[in-house]
Amino acid sequence: MDIDLEILQSKVNSRMMIKVPDATMTEELPYTPVLKKVMETAYNMARDMHHNCIGTEHLLLGLLNSDNSESIAFQVLSELGVTTEGATNE
Repeated sequence: MDIDLEILQSKVNSRMMIKVPDATMTEELPYTPVLKKVMETAYNMARDMHHNCIGTEHLLLGLLNSDNSESIAFQVLSELGVTTEGATNE
């Protein structure tokens, strides 16, 4: 989709309230309401596509769901020109 990973990462990091270190974390993070919506959408997309598992393509479509417009990922991806239609076509 011709997106510079460093720009994407920089934009996401600059908006995060909590900075996550690069090192592996030892404690589990709780599921946020936005993450629950993303996972539910990804599950529904995989099911609708008759796929047996949720893949990264379904997670991306879940992130791009307009119901998740308050999420940092949705906002940054939208700013970079990523759309549901474009991602689906890819």
